[in-house]
Formats: sequence, C-alpha cells, structure tokens
Amino acid sequence: MQESVSALPEAPVPRPQPSVSSVTASAATPSTTAYPIGCTPAEVEAFLSRFLIAFNQGDAAALHTFFPAEATGQAGGDYSGEKFVWYSMTDNRSDGSKRHFVTYDLPTLWAYFEERHAHQERLRLASVQVSQQDSFTANMSLNLYRTADDVPPDAGRPPGQATGKAVVNCRHRTILVMSLGQGRDPTPTPTR
Repeated sequence: MQESVSALPEAPVPRPQPSVSSVTASAATPSTTAYPIGCTPAEVEAFLSRFLIAFNQGDAAALHTFFPAEATGQAGGDYSGEKFVWYSMTDNRSDGSKRHFVTYDLPTLWAYFEERHAHQERLRLASVQVSQQDSFTANMSLNLYRTADDVPPDAGRPPGQATGKAVVNCRHRTILVMSLGQGRDPTPTPTR
C-alpha cells in the first residue's frame, strides 16, 4: 500500500529543497495493513513535523514531550517498550573524518539538543516510510534535510540530506529510538 501526504508548513531551511515530503506506507499485504492507533502515515508525518518544529525552535519544554520520561540507560535495550532507548547522529565528512553522537539517557539528549540549537541546526522532513513493528509501535525510515553552522553544506548524499531510522510508541506518541547520519549510504531498514 502506498500513501502520500503533503508536508505541513515547516521552518525555512537556507538552501533550495523540494517543498513536499512524502509518506510511504510499507505493508506486508497491500491495502490490508492495520497501523497501530496513532501511527497511520499521516499521523506519523504530523507527529514528526511537530517534533522538527520544536527542535528547530530550540523549544526544550516541547522537546521533552516527544520522549518517554524514563530511559533504558543502555545500548541494545528493548525498543518495543515504553522507555527511551537511544538517539544518535553521525556526520561522515568528505575528508574521511567522522563525528558521532549517541546517548542512552535523557539529560545528555537535552544537552545535545541545546548544543545543536546553538549551532543553528535545522531539520526538515523530506520523506518517511512507516511500517508496523507491533500493536503499539511503528518503525520508520527517515530522510531529512539538515543544516547547521558546523556541518559542511556538502555533507550527505545528496548534499544536505540525513537518513536514518526511528521507532515510535504510538500509544504515548513518544520517540523510543532515533538514529540519523549524513554522508552515508541510503536509509537503512529499521529492524527489531
């Protein structure tokens, strides 16, 4: 089943980019997929758009509402549950160097978001592919446009693009996992 939805208005990004995001439903059986309540492709796009607006505005209070109140505090935790597992961003530079951030706890995540806002980082949804993980979580493959004053404008393939995956708890509308990177191969498929 394929489903496309127009993007919600988002904060401007300082380089030309397509004005419409696409949301794709990934289904094992065409037209019979039942998404978890709160995670239809349109609901996922609206949720991610609200998250990106809060991120781009540096709205700490709003950002806290997109993540569970508790974290697993360890790598490889059960991300089909109700606790935050991890957030990561990897920058693979054209000179071969790499900058990698990963956290399994929320205080470090809040500090990272504050640092990224200080670097004027902006994220904008290009596309998201949604698939059901279980009855209350959904996997997503993400394509975002990313700019920041400390990220080279040619980072990413294509330039300015970050790819990754996320797992969302649909009942609580919280992000359990988000892993993004620039300058790497196309979007990985989320796995359990």
